[in-house]
Amino acid sequence: MGLLNVSILLFFGLAVSGAFEDEQQLLENGTSLVLPEAPAESPEEPMDENSTGGCPRPWCQYGGRCFVFVNHNLRWVDAQRYCIHYGASLASIHNAYEDRFVRRITRRGCRGFRTAWVGGTDAVREGAWLWIDSTSFNYTRWNPGEPNNYGNENCLSINSGAHRGWNDLHCEKALPFVCARRI
Repeated sequence: MGLLNVSILLFFGLAVSGAFEDEQQLLENGTSLVLPEAPAESPEEPMDENSTGGCPRPWCQYGGRCFVFVNHNLRWVDAQRYCIHYGASLASIHNAYEDRFVRRITRRGCRGFRTAWVGGTDAVREGAWLWIDSTSFNYTRWNPGEPNNYGNENCLSINSGAHRGWNDLHCEKALPFVCARRI
């Protein structure tokens, strides 16, 4: 399924869930969402043997992508809009090494593991998780008992609970987030 098709399905799923209601009210009132500035701090280098300086600061390279932790709380859909503004999307995670890397950049960003948004969602169809960047959802690190869809939770957060694993949360919750883009 192409990126355009996934984006259309995701937009429809989020619209049905009510994720855009606050934004619609902002537009009707003649105001708009103000995106936070790009993070000013630079991560320490190198983060690990797979990290190089091939990305502009404060982005960090891992494999063929650049990642950045944004320590500003936004709803999932607004976090995705922020990432798009910088030519990226909310991060997808495809193996234990990427998962560890993404958790480490959230730790560096605020001196502790923060619960943060990444690009996973099942808003299109409950239980059918996909990445917003259209890559394969081929790895998971769910906390025990997750995802549980408690009260219609459709967006993926990391660094949750004692295991610092993955959790499904309400997309309207405001959290910091991780963006990623191809080099």
